[in-house]
Amino acid sequence: MLRAIADRKAQKGFTIIELMLVVVIVGILASIAAPSMREMLIRQRVRTVSSDLYASLTLTRSEAIKRNATVTLGPVCASPPCAATDWVNGWTVTTVSGGSTITIETKDAPASVVWSAPVSIVFGASGRTTGTSNVEFRFSSSEYPNVPMRCIAISPSGRPNIRTDSDSNGANGCT
Repeated sequence: MLRAIADRKAQKGFTIIELMLVVVIVGILASIAAPSMREMLIRQRVRTVSSDLYASLTLTRSEAIKRNATVTLGPVCASPPCAATDWVNGWTVTTVSGGSTITIETKDAPASVVWSAPVSIVFGASGRTTGTSNVEFRFSSSEYPNVPMRCIAISPSGRPNIRTDSDSNGANGCT
């Protein structure tokens, strides 16, 4: 009897059946979680690109005021003139000083984010945009329509404002 108890204590670990059962359960849980994980990643990409552009807009405005010159935020494009669709390649903050163009910042845009944007934004020395109307950037996902749209509106005074769409109607922007 003591030998049977000693033999049981010596055998430690899992049987192959127990191990296979755990692997099957983990596989089932992973297959359930994968679609929502993908949507979360896309949601985060939309949020990240809108936050990065917001930071670049703030930098562009402050550089215009600091340098007392016009500073432009525009898309990265292979050959000028740039189009509004070139924002998917990223953007750059530039100014002209002494006849030469100075690049202050360049950012890459992540994939799988859909943009709606103007061709460029120019801030004057006062920190105001050179245009008279409100400008709006829109960010969304073509893969997941449930991911809420994010918008950055720039008033003529030059202040950017970031918002999230609350009514799930992309046609009217972020309201």
